[in-house]
Amino acid sequence: MSGKSGLFRRRGPLFTAIATRRALVDYLLGVAAILFILMSVAYTIDLAGQFGGLRDAAEERQVPLSALLPPYLGQRGVDIVTRMLPVAIFFGVFLAEILRRMRLESVILATAGASPLRSFAAILWLSLLLGVVNWGLESRWRPAAVLAQIENRLGFYAHRYRRGWEQGMWLTAGGTAIRADVLRAAQPEMRNALIFRGLDRPQ
Repeated sequence: MSGKSGLFRRRGPLFTAIATRRALVDYLLGVAAILFILMSVAYTIDLAGQFGGLRDAAEERQVPLSALLPPYLGQRGVDIVTRMLPVAIFFGVFLAEILRRMRLESVILATAGASPLRSFAAILWLSLLLGVVNWGLESRWRPAAVLAQIENRLGFYAHRYRRGWEQGMWLTAGGTAIRADVLRAAQPEMRNALIFRGLDRPQ
């Protein structure tokens, strides 16, 4: 029993020691810094392409642009974070580790006899925390944000998945192509269809 309790005492400080918590905070700050930069760039690119549509939507609905912009930015933010979080984690950990080595923290811990497992413990905590966040983003929050954009008819997803008639759409299957007007709705329809066969033949 004493040997088993000693084993738990040795494991406990490894995952909860001050050095492990400090490393975890450094990694989280590094991820947050990289994610902030990536989101700033992504927001700039997105607004450059969608600002005109947002302004037209505000005029059409007779509401100020400031009423549409915050919810749109929030919904786009969920989508951007979901896409950029893995990249931010990869580069954020590198950035934090470089800064830690510049401050000689790793050297001091190694000189004091600390095991390299302390760094792995902090990375394990980071993986668990951000893994849960990423699972929530992928499974719940991002799909909800995309559906909200489609329902509000704002942004890229609303344009791509908009409901109503689409004029002159092309559909292909094997050697057959169809050009038709297609209704995007719960009960889709097709009209003015032109069917082209033999596209996979030499002539």
